[in-house]
Amino acid sequence: MNQEIVTPQFPFQLVDIRLFHVQAERHFPEEKGEEGPSLRIELVNIDESHTAQEFSLWLELEADMPSGDAPECSINLSIEGHFKAVVEPTDLDPKIVERFKESDAVLLLWPYMRETLHNLTDRMRLGVSPLPVIDARALLVQPVDESSVEQDLFEDEPDE
Repeated sequence: MNQEIVTPQFPFQLVDIRLFHVQAERHFPEEKGEEGPSLRIELVNIDESHTAQEFSLWLELEADMPSGDAPECSINLSIEGHFKAVVEPTDLDPKIVERFKESDAVLLLWPYMRETLHNLTDRMRLGVSPLPVIDARALLVQPVDESSVEQDLFEDEPDE
């Protein structure tokens, strides 16, 4: 019995990537800090359409990296991934499209972010180990619905 194994794939494929923004600054603290490195990543959806055949997303990273005897460093990076649908987007459940744009796309962008950050810190001679190979969705900052936060603020105000 010869069964064909169907490998699930994302409904969108990464077709291009570019470095969008880089800012790196070395710090030489007067005292050694006890803090470890901090890392924050966020996916930013540039295009709100759920039916677009092509769209771009940014993966933004902010890192503060003390590293033993090495100088400390603050780095902000943004990479832009350009995606193209491999199925007709109108045939997809909007929740699948939304999940891809809010979290799953990071799986395709993370290797490029790791490589870019490692290359930058290596050229700065910081001696920082590469970021781990992980499911980067766990690191994502969850998107905030600013209108609901604003509404909550006004609800807390006392009536005059």
